[in-house]
Parts: sequence; C-alpha cells; structure tokens
Amino acid sequence: MDKRYTVFLSSTFIDLADERRAVTRAFLDLDYIPVAMEGFPASSDPPLDLIESILRDCDYYVLVIGNRYGSLDENLVSYTEREYDLARSLDIPTLAFLHEHPGELPAKWLDTDPKAQENLERFRKKVQSHTVKNWTTAENLASAVGFSLTKETKSHQAEGWVRGRFAAAPTADVDSARLKQRIAELESELGRNSRGSAENVASGADTFAVRHTVSGVDYEEGGNFSAVRTTEWTWSQLFASLGPLMHDQASAKTLAHALNGRLSKEVDSENAELEQEGRDIRIERASIDSEDVDTIIYTFAAQGLIERATAAFSLDETETFWCLTTVGEESLIALRAQRSTAESVSTIRQDD
Repeated sequence: MDKRYTVFLSSTFIDLADERRAVTRAFLDLDYIPVAMEGFPASSDPPLDLIESILRDCDYYVLVIGNRYGSLDENLVSYTEREYDLARSLDIPTLAFLHEHPGELPAKWLDTDPKAQENLERFRKKVQSHTVKNWTTAENLASAVGFSLTKETKSHQAEGWVRGRFAAAPTADVDSARLKQRIAELESELGRNSRGSAENVASGADTFAVRHTVSGVDYEEGGNFSAVRTTEWTWSQLFASLGPLMHDQASAKTLAHALNGRLSKEVDSENAELEQEGRDIRIERASIDSEDVDTIIYTFAAQGLIERATAAFSLDETETFWCLTTVGEESLIALRAQRSTAESVSTIRQDD
C-alpha cells in the first residue's frame, strides 16, 4: 500500500527563507507532505496549543538552526525551541541540521541581544545531545535533509496516510457538519437547489478582501507584533491559483496552505522594502483566516466550479475534500490561458 508522510519543518523564518524553500522543495520531490508555519491557519487557540495540535498529526520533524534564536513566547523561550521540545515529548522522529559556521551567515539577521545569543548557543548544545548534521548552503542543506529523511523513513517507518478508499476503516460519505451547514445556508440564500443558476454569486472580476494575520518582530520597539490585514484578489485570480490543486482533490487545509504560500511571497517583498527603508522590522509569518477559506470554497461550489470528492485522501475523516467539476475544468483552462495581471492591493489594520 502506497503511503505518504507529513514532515514538520521548524526554524526561524526571516533569516532562513531561502533555506526553507529549498527544504520544502526537497520534501515535495521525495513525495513527503511539508507542514510549516507558512501554512498555519488563523486560530483563536493559543500559539503553542495550535502548534501541538499540528505536530500530533505529523510523522517526522525537521529542525534547521542558523544564527537566530527567534521570536519568543510569553516565557521568553523561542517558538522554534518550543516546537523542538514538543516534537521530542511526542516521540516524533526528529532530524536536526545546524549551520556549520553560523558566524558566516549575513550579519543583518544576527541576534544582537546578548541574551538571545546565549539562548541560541544553549539551544544548539541541547540539540547536539543527539546526532545532528551540519550545513553551509541552502543546496547542501536540502540534499542532507532529503538523504537523512529517506533513511529515517526506512529505519523508523511512521504511520503515514493513504487514499481513503484503501483505508482499513470505511470513510465514505463522512462530511463535516460545519461544511454541510454552511453550504446549505449558501444554497438557501441563493434560492436554488444544490445545482442551478449562480447569477447572484460573486465571480470573475469581482473582488474578495481576504483576511489574514501577520506576525513578526519590531526591533525598533523591542517586541513582537501581530496585525490583521486584508488583501484583495479577484475571484478569477483565486480560482486560477487554487483550481489546479483540485484537478485531483484538495482539502480546505491544502487550499489554505497554498494561499499562505502566496501571502509569504508578498511578505518577502515587504521585508525587502522595509530593509531598503532602513526599518528594523521583520514579518515572520502570515496565515489566512480560516472562515475566509471556507467562504472561498463555498463560493466556488455555488458557482458550480467544484464539488465534494467521493473518494478522498484520508488523514482526518471529518475533513471534506473538493474536486473540479466539468464546468470548473473548462473555466480553469480559460483562466490559465488568459491569466489576469491585476495587482493585489493590501491594507493593514493593527490589532486592538
């Protein structure tokens, strides 16, 4: 039976953006499923509770350390170290990769606070209590991660996941009550049956203000920050980006991860602009509002572009998967052939 495995990628973000991309590509090339902070959903849960709930569903844990200790929680422990401790406490197979010469990394990302440097050194020693691998470039890091992860999977095979139709327990027709209710509400609002006219549904060049939360470190003010933003995308842009993921089938988590990936590119650009302006502010994470992900899915369904999949991949039997309809396939072909070049517009609102 063919299995795929989920891998949690843990590291600081802004200083290791290139390395994270290289490692994520290595995961995908080897058919592992990457799980990373870029794909975390917006949540009312405390950060550590959310991280633990995500880690519990992961098969392997990969830690990458550069020359930053990272953002701190309320107990002044970095989230990266917290993730590592949680993974160890949950007995998740752990692979750690430390930069061989951290002093050679760009000085602009170095923690200048002596306490942060002390904590980083302590954390490195803590991790070195078990076997680690060193790295010097994004390329040899990705290679080392791929090689080590493959060997780890052979020697410590995790639970993994398989297609729902091959699972031991029947999972057909298991739907989320929340999704059923929301779809029913939408259909009632539109005054139609499960399939029919979608004339009153937003589509095409209509815009949707997607809410997302960004967080990072404001070194100028000396603390962490969090902000809620809205980014306007047209429905055509959203479907052109997400539609290909549903050629087979995709869950809300998968679609949220894809949107967070798109947001992370905007974050990279904004960090570059902040650096050019001489600002000492770094955005480290962006996560889309989960309700807005649901709204996007329901709107696509109301447009007749997607439908619930009948034989889904199964990690969580309460999760609903979606696939393109014939109308969706035809619409996607047209959109991908004539891709819009409209720029997205972002606005920011600081949290109360």
